[in-house]
Amino acid sequence: MRTWARPTTVGTLAALAVTLLAPAVRAAPPSSSTADNGVFMVDGPVVNDVVVVGGNAWIGGAFSEVQDQSGSRVAGARGLTVFGPTGQLVGSIHASLPELGGTSPTVFDLSLGPNGTLYAAGKFTYTVGGKTYKNLVGIDPATGGVVATYIANPLKSVLATSDYVYGGGRKLWRFKLGGGPASDGWHTMTAYVDGSLRGHTIQPAFREIELASATRLIVVGQFDWIDGTGTANQKKVAVMVNVATGQPDLGTGSWTLGCSCARQESAAFGHAVDVDATAGIAYVGAGGNDWLAAVRLSDGSVVWQTDTNGSVQDLAVYDAETLIVGGHWTYIELVGPNDQSGSECPSRTSSDPGTCWAQPRLAALSRANGLPHTSWTPAPCCKYRGIWATTVEGARVHVGGEFTKLDTESGPERFYGRFS
Repeated sequence: MRTWARPTTVGTLAALAVTLLAPAVRAAPPSSSTADNGVFMVDGPVVNDVVVVGGNAWIGGAFSEVQDQSGSRVAGARGLTVFGPTGQLVGSIHASLPELGGTSPTVFDLSLGPNGTLYAAGKFTYTVGGKTYKNLVGIDPATGGVVATYIANPLKSVLATSDYVYGGGRKLWRFKLGGGPASDGWHTMTAYVDGSLRGHTIQPAFREIELASATRLIVVGQFDWIDGTGTANQKKVAVMVNVATGQPDLGTGSWTLGCSCARQESAAFGHAVDVDATAGIAYVGAGGNDWLAAVRLSDGSVVWQTDTNGSVQDLAVYDAETLIVGGHWTYIELVGPNDQSGSECPSRTSSDPGTCWAQPRLAALSRANGLPHTSWTPAPCCKYRGIWATTVEGARVHVGGEFTKLDTESGPERFYGRFS
């Protein structure tokens, strides 16, 4: 999910070009593989996103209470809460948050806008002034009060820019920053899925949105076609969208991921994207055939591609050299991440990692070549789906997802934790 706490661009284009073309070297990882002690947590079943605002960690997901470091109840919390710099509940802000309702209220994504408003998107209801709203809300992070209200369809993703709020579900919508209905006259593109390509059912959805440039959004998600199911509508993992019109870049000559791992006949679908616009690079995480890649924003060509044996569900730039990656794999490719096959790592039942490394669910990678740093060895367990959120705050890494521990110590770290 999104990591607005860190800069969206790192260094100059020239400096990054040198880094990307440098000989294979390992990344510089976070300093500790042990999760911070004394940090509060939630009862789950999942944390979907973490965004840091002014030192406070905003946590969105599906949960019903905040717990202290020993697992004792601190306060009720339905899908959204906030912890301070030391990791404890910020009670004054938490008490002012809207109470999210509906069946299993869930926040899927958070985005801090340049206007200072924190936008939360998902599947939930809330009430302001006696009127019920749903699925998208703007909050003042200093107070917890609602400053923008919406009635939206269920959403999986949100991005707030200086001009608009973009929300992704089955369709991609555009909203005004101050609230109200989706914009009239802006094309709302629609995702379609080919049910014959995968052994399990996935629902069409736009999972993450980022600005690729002043005029284009890059949107990743679960789709095989956009706006129809004809040959001209084929698109895989990621699509570029015109900011002014909402029209997706489709058809012959359109921007496309130039990776054999994202062939139209493959099972690939997009989970995550992070952009370094200065360097002209997008980092993309995928499920289906399970991989992550650095691709050029100019033409979709691949800088590197690294395999995993489970979905890559989130990623975030850590510094000028390092990328933090989370998901639910057990093995991640350790050598030669340039074959683009999407099938280098063995299955979960294999005891032989081959050319991959047994580092489940969370790793630090080089931004230059996609190779993992083997000295950073966090140990998220003990739930299958693992990490859904990675957020960088200076040298600190916040993570959320489905887990009960993050290291080999006694813990617990339930569904949220951090490394400093």
